[in-house]
Amino acid sequence: MMPNGAVSMSQGATAEADVRTRSVGQADVCAVVVTRHPRLDTIESLEAIAPQVRELIIIDNGSTLAELAPIETAALRLGAQVVRFGVDLGTGAAFNFALESARVQGFRWLATFDQDSRASAAMLARMLRVVGAYPEREQVAVVAPVQADDQQAAPAANAAPPQPPPARWRLLPAAIASGALLNVAAASRVGGFDADLFLDYVDRDFCLRARRAGFQIIEASEVRMLPPLGKVAIPLSGRPGPNELLSAVRRYYIMRNRMVLWARYWRFDLRWTLSDMRACIRELVSMIAWERDVRRNLWMMLRGAFDALRFARGELHGHPR
Repeated sequence: MMPNGAVSMSQGATAEADVRTRSVGQADVCAVVVTRHPRLDTIESLEAIAPQVRELIIIDNGSTLAELAPIETAALRLGAQVVRFGVDLGTGAAFNFALESARVQGFRWLATFDQDSRASAAMLARMLRVVGAYPEREQVAVVAPVQADDQQAAPAANAAPPQPPPARWRLLPAAIASGALLNVAAASRVGGFDADLFLDYVDRDFCLRARRAGFQIIEASEVRMLPPLGKVAIPLSGRPGPNELLSAVRRYYIMRNRMVLWARYWRFDLRWTLSDMRACIRELVSMIAWERDVRRNLWMMLRGAFDALRFARGELHGHPR
């Protein structure tokens, strides 16, 4: 059954046959960048992504005309398409729009990015090499890069890799959408993204639902994303690496949606569910130890948990992210 809010997509046999018979190539890739009140350095992200794909779609969730003007100027120069929703419909709705557009135009792959995502050099082509070498490539729903952070070395966005790395991979239970390649035919079969989740965890939900339908999520082990633009990080208590400093509203969506996913998938993947529960506890400890507005953050997390229990979905009205 298709989740509420997901875009309906054709499940034609032709698209599935294409996955098995056509060669993997860069011309088969469409990319989407979802923006909301973008900063000027978002243009840097667009400039790194555009040369790697045949088509780039920029979907804006409710920015003002003034905020979007520099992005539209850059899009014109890069040959990208800009779609303005006018209001904030959430990440899931934006990805569904791009997924349907990619399907209609015959693309095999959709690359998904946030406005602060930074693609490393030839990243998508290297990920496609991994898919081409993967023995069960017709079962791949998502191929993801390794997510870099500020403490990890990563190649510059405009620097070509010296030699093609070996095509190595590992199976993942789920992956985040930033920099991921989605198999359009597989996404059609599982019904796209659950737009009712609105914001966080829409990508994990998609991955878990795809795996439940028999598809696989793989990570291209030699391909690394650059650290997000403008990222603020704080230490994780008891765990190496950074933890992103989030607003109270983001914490609401994360808490609500992760609890929704725990209820949906614990029977299917108890290991992932328990792992995410442990991550929730670590993030809570880190937030209490390092952040200032702990009371408001805790209140919004409790509100998110309560809304998950009462099956509230969609946007939290009165609290724009």
